[in-house]
Amino acid sequence: MRKLSVILMLLVLMPCFPGAAIAQTVWHLNADSCRMRALESNAAVKNADLNIEAAVETKRSAVAKYFPSVSANVSAFMLHDYLIDISSSDVKDGDISMGIYSEGRPIEDYINESLDNIAPLFEKFGIDIRQEINSFVSGLSYDASLQMVRRGVAASVVAVQPVYSGGRIINGNKLARIGVEAAGIQREITMKEVGLGAEQRYWLLVSLHEKNNTVSAMSSLVDTLYKDVQAAYSAGLVSKNDMLKVELKRNELLSARSTLESAISLANMSLCQYIGLPLGDVVVPADGFESMSLLPRIPQVPDSSDVIRRDEYRLLDLKAESEKYKKRLVLGESLPQLGVGAGYFYGNLWGANTHNAGVFVTLSIPISSWWDNVFNYRRQRVMEQIAVNEREDYRDLLSLQIMQVWDEICSLQRQVDIGRSTISQAEENLKVNGDYYASGMVPLSDLLEAQAIYQQSVEQYVDKCIDYKLKVLEYNYMIE
Repeated sequence: MRKLSVILMLLVLMPCFPGAAIAQTVWHLNADSCRMRALESNAAVKNADLNIEAAVETKRSAVAKYFPSVSANVSAFMLHDYLIDISSSDVKDGDISMGIYSEGRPIEDYINESLDNIAPLFEKFGIDIRQEINSFVSGLSYDASLQMVRRGVAASVVAVQPVYSGGRIINGNKLARIGVEAAGIQREITMKEVGLGAEQRYWLLVSLHEKNNTVSAMSSLVDTLYKDVQAAYSAGLVSKNDMLKVELKRNELLSARSTLESAISLANMSLCQYIGLPLGDVVVPADGFESMSLLPRIPQVPDSSDVIRRDEYRLLDLKAESEKYKKRLVLGESLPQLGVGAGYFYGNLWGANTHNAGVFVTLSIPISSWWDNVFNYRRQRVMEQIAVNEREDYRDLLSLQIMQVWDEICSLQRQVDIGRSTISQAEENLKVNGDYYASGMVPLSDLLEAQAIYQQSVEQYVDKCIDYKLKVLEYNYMIE
């Protein structure tokens, strides 16, 4: 019964231990594999690809402006009253009275004027036309009305081919082409940044592992020393002060190992997130202290021509060019637009279908917008000059940045050589102090100090080697 209780307690406490119920995958990766995985799965690279796709679609939209624009329109209406409503009043006692008006005058006035013109002709034959007409219509009484167009349907299809648009179509296509090129360059920059970020995280993990290995080695030495000092203290050969010094050193190394293990865990999760692996997986670096010492050669002295090959400079160059085309677009808004077109028209207004077709020419001159466009053109000209100034200023800044990185590489290379020599000296110093302490020629504090110096020299050497590798990688990315 007691064994069953223990088993149940372990099952309850098992989820409380990190990784107890989580399956972890161990990956053995090097710097190149981490970089490739990051380029395949990093969100920044995916977004850069989408930006290129969006720029290509924008370019296709600009190309479509060269082709005719086709529009179709359909309309239907129903009025409350007839659009055409003509009615006459009753004609009685030989008087004609009609409720029709034209140009503000009754139609009766027009009839009287016509009778006045033709009456002399009939009088020559002894006929009074007025009397005859009045006799004819005398006694008649009627109502007449004409009502037309109360509902109808109209439809049309029109195609317009732009002939001249002030250069806006051509400059718009050039601007779209620059957008595609800029998106491609931005993708290259993103890939370099992502690749550099992957290697930085990888070599950070390598550095922490190597520091942890060094601390573990020091812990083994101190544990062995602790046993010897404890035996010597039990025999009364050393003081309690020496015993306390060793215990303090052990606690210091235990604390350092705990800190490094926590840092390794965080660095491992950061690398996994960056290269698209689950956070719970474990990456075991393929590089160690030996391969870390295989450093790349110092690059050649930077040339002034390296600046114009940098992606950042190419982007600024494209920005200046795009501002030029934007200025031309503003100018094109003040120029006339010429187009030719053809259309087909259908209508049903009188109760019968009508069809028609035709061609036309359109000429649009933006007169009232000239004033606004003048100021917009001046503003865009200023923006173009600003882009040119930024490009020229950034060229000098990039040259300075390349030279600065190259100087840092040279300085790190000298520090790596010094660190390699320091490790040899610290290792020899530790061996000598170990022999002297075993012979009773030096105190315990000297041996512990020699161990601390050796540990510090190894850690500094590891940091300088990784800094050198990453700085060379950064330099190569800058001049590619």
